[in-house]
Amino acid sequence: MEPEAVKTIAEISEIQVNNGHYYIIVVASIVSFAVTQIVKPFVKSKFDKEKALSITRGCAVVTGGIIGFSLSFTFIDMWLGAAAGGMNAFIVKLLKKKAQSSLGVDSSASKGASKDASKDASKGGDK
Repeated sequence: MEPEAVKTIAEISEIQVNNGHYYIIVVASIVSFAVTQIVKPFVKSKFDKEKALSITRGCAVVTGGIIGFSLSFTFIDMWLGAAAGGMNAFIVKLLKKKAQSSLGVDSSASKGASKDASKDASKGGDK
């Protein structure tokens, strides 16, 4: 018999994976991607690059967790949604990096060039 202070929350064998969990993962990752894309411009304008990336990825995880929990109101679905949001942020990062490398685009060079061009334009450029 277990002491009163020790409580078993959930046994792994009690968690039944069903098709609803797959739908939660898909819905949470799609909504997480959409919300992250909406929030990203505002975050980039307020914070430096590293903080903006961290906040954007955190937003994806939190949004996924909220969506997962709101679909069925169970904690396992909250964790599935958060995992879907985290995987969403990770996969988008990998795909963006792969696309840039296959196209031969250096993201730091293109951003630096566009900043230089905007500085020249603000100073009068081709005088």
